Amino acid sequence: MKWLMIPIGLSALLAGSVTFWLPIPIGLPLLLFGLYLLLKHSTVARRTMAGALRKSPKAKAVYRKVQALKKAASEKARLLQKRRANTF
Repeated sequence: MKWLMIPIGLSALLAGSVTFWLPIPIGLPLLLFGLYLLLKHSTVARRTMAGALRKSPKAKAVYRKVQALKKAASEKARLLQKRRANTF
């Protein structure tokens, strides 16, 4: 499966970088989807991202903010599931 996801991620990154400047808003989602696939399935991409986060304080701050938002959203979802389970 890994051998299939890496080329799909690279293709999405390439297509996203080409269509980013078009008036159709599809470039950014393609870039994010490709980055997600590469980070999930490629150790080289993960190491590169970790190195970039170590070198850039701004990138590290953005990454921490995204992780905090992700944690808050999962906590909120867990509380909603717990509340629904108690009502039925």
